[in-house]
Order: sequence, then structure tokens, then C-alpha cells
Amino acid sequence: MSITIKDIAKKAGVSPSTVSRTINNHYSISEETKEKVRKVMDELGYVYDKSHIKKHDVGVVFPRSMVDVYENPFYLEIVRGISYMCNKGRYSLHIITGADTREMKTSMEIADCEGYIFLNTKIESSVTDYLRERMIPYIMIGKPPMNSITSVSVDTDNIQAGYEAVKYLLKKGHQKIGYIGEKKRCTIFYRSTSWLYTSFIRSRL
Repeated sequence: MSITIKDIAKKAGVSPSTVSRTINNHYSISEETKEKVRKVMDELGYVYDKSHIKKHDVGVVFPRSMVDVYENPFYLEIVRGISYMCNKGRYSLHIITGADTREMKTSMEIADCEGYIFLNTKIESSVTDYLRERMIPYIMIGKPPMNSITSVSVDTDNIQAGYEAVKYLLKKGHQKIGYIGEKKRCTIFYRSTSWLYTSFIRSRL
């Protein structure tokens, strides 16, 4: 006698629709409930056809200059965090690269992801227009362009970070504070830290 969704639902104490949504990894079902249902499915040896299940995937779009990506561990650390969350949410992760905008768009078309995460904010308008026309959500890491009012982004507060770092070192009694980091052209934090350091020293005189 074959095991049905109703059998799974009865033993797991949930509705058949919850089992169905768990199989399809629907966002409306909590991870705790999904784990409970999947445990019962394993116990009963339930096997289902995966061919019809919609796959959930996210594309991570790297900057066009791959040299900067390979030399800067910042990008690899971000991808590690994104990968961790994708695994937790059972999402597939696609790496999107391209030497130019055309190659990048082609790579995105092939991946056909539900959403994209750009590892920088220097994105050609043709790419964002392409995503908006197809109503595909995307997010940028870094400070968005000044004229951008529709893009969603995640950024760190470099000024506050510099403030806290210098404040901590001054409390420890340090007077000569230096900053070692990326080239000035790539880092706003350098100027922010220098300005904060100068301000703190002046306040102590």
C-alpha cells in the first residue's frame, strides 16, 4: 500500500495542504513545520515526484572586473553569508558574471532566477530596466547612486563604524591611530576615519 499525502498529514498533525506546500518548499510554511513534515515523510518512506516542483533560486551578480573580486576577500565573505542563508531556506545559488553588460544579461537569462543580489552598485541602467520590465526583484550591496529612488540596497554605516573604532582606541589611551585598508579611490571609510580621528583629537585638547 502506497503512502499518500493524507497519511503524512495525519501522522504529522497537519493538513494535507501543509504537506503539499512543504513538498514545494512554500514560503508560507515555517521551517519548524517543514522539518516536522519531512521527518515523517522519511519515517514512512514517502517518495514524491520532484519534476513538477518549482525550484527557488537566487543569482549573485559579481562586478564586471573579476580581478577586484579575486583580490578582495570582502566579496567572498559576502557570498559565504548569502550561501549560508540560501542553504537554510533551500534556495539554489547561481553565480552571474560577464565581461560586459551583454554577457551579464545573457548569463541572467540562462539562470532565470527569482531574484538577484548585485555585489556592487555600479549597474548599467539597461540591466535594471531589464529586471523591472520582468518584475524580477533585485538588491544591491553598497551605497546606491544619488539619483536612485527605486533600488533597494544594503550598506554599512562607515562613519559610525569609524567613530566606534576610534572611540574605542582613544579609551584605551592610544594617541597615534592609523588606518590600513584599500586604496583611497575604493574606500570612503578611509576619509571618514581620518576625519573622525581629527575630530576626536581636537575634542581632547
